[in-house]
Amino acid sequence: MASGQPLNDSDRHPWLLLLSEKLKSWETNGGAILACSALKEGYRKILASKTSKQIIWVYLDGSFEIIKIRLKQRSNHFMPAELLQSQFDTLEIPEYAIQVDISLPIDELVSSIISKLQQ
Repeated sequence: MASGQPLNDSDRHPWLLLLSEKLKSWETNGGAILACSALKEGYRKILASKTSKQIIWVYLDGSFEIIKIRLKQRSNHFMPAELLQSQFDTLEIPEYAIQVDISLPIDELVSSIISKLQQ
């Protein structure tokens, strides 16, 4: 990605397997929050494949325009803003996830997630 080339499924597979192992190991420590771009349903299945616990998915919903602005404001990040379209092209929105709008102020966004988790 740093070179301007989007990752493909083969590139992502070892990383997803590693994260699925991490999720399994975190089960015994009370769980964890993992933030990653699980863009496709197949990626989420790999992530969940090794854990016996239910995963609660949170989808941070944002428009292309908002995310592009935020990407351009980052410095020293491996993914250039030019690859954003490839991420949106790959995205399969998880309808079963808790969905929150990223345009909310951060404290409202976090409160919304916590409230939905407690329901």
